Amino acid sequence: FNATEITRGRVDRCRGLEGQFEAIDCSDVANYSAPTGSINLEYSFNEETSVYWRYTHGWKGPQYTIGSGLTFDSNTLAKPEEIDALEWGFKASLFDDRLQLNGSLFWYDYANYQVFVFENNLKAAPVRKVINANGAILYGAELDVTLEPIDRLFLTIRTGWLEGHFLDFADTGVRLQGGEIGPPPIPPGEFPYTLDYTGNRLPSTPRFKVSGNIEYAIELGRFGSLIPRYNFSWTDDSFFDPSEGRGAPDLRDEIFMPKYAVGQKAFWLHDAGLTYRAPDGRMELSGWVRNFTDEVYKTSGFDASIAAGIVNSLVGDPRTYGLSIRVDF
Repeated sequence: FNATEITRGRVDRCRGLEGQFEAIDCSDVANYSAPTGSINLEYSFNEETSVYWRYTHGWKGPQYTIGSGLTFDSNTLAKPEEIDALEWGFKASLFDDRLQLNGSLFWYDYANYQVFVFENNLKAAPVRKVINANGAILYGAELDVTLEPIDRLFLTIRTGWLEGHFLDFADTGVRLQGGEIGPPPIPPGEFPYTLDYTGNRLPSTPRFKVSGNIEYAIELGRFGSLIPRYNFSWTDDSFFDPSEGRGAPDLRDEIFMPKYAVGQKAFWLHDAGLTYRAPDGRMELSGWVRNFTDEVYKTSGFDASIAAGIVNSLVGDPRTYGLSIRVDF
């Protein structure tokens, strides 16, 4: 991988400004290479039951961030992210395929974990940038169960447990501050900061998640079939930033926002649908309602309180409904 940056911010730090700041080097060339690959082992006890083991070494290329240009560290390079992943699992089909089980345990060890954060400076648009955490870990388990207790009635449950933490992550940089707050007032200028997130949960890693569905095919003979279906999901608390949902610090580098300001508390979603299937199976007409309880929930967010005085949240779809048709030729 070869990365090259030649850039100027809104304030031209590459050339400097007499009496205010010196020019900085705005050109950078970085070359990286790393091996990747995986090893897979699988053992089948019989046609219905098997176990597997997998090791993977992965690599994600570096990323340049072109910042506001207001501080000398606005333009940054995030080093390549590396991962060593272990996974153990099993697959089983029992009772003449009436019960199907799939389960796994996994362990991910990251080096130079790439994290999205926001550069917040007074009187400047917030800039999303990528920086490195020296180390992070992610581990957990998943289990999927599909049951057909009677003909054409299918019950599916999917469960997940996830633990993810920063092992070593200190965000250091320079922020443009000054003049607007007090007492006592902070003089204008560039100020270094260090924010230690070591031990915090990784963003967007809810500890538990459960989902499932129930469907039953009602046979109508030569008229085809009707298939009602119900889906549900429950997602545990989730945070969208490395401060565990409490946003960026204020101008005195103090975290002041409440929990979940940049996060989402646990929530449920419910969907329902009804499908008509033609006798030959080549045409399906479906009516559906998604999120029929009209749950309000966030899917992402970021804190731009210093730059713009807002915390931005992206919300999921409200109650939606519609019709769809599928035809096979």
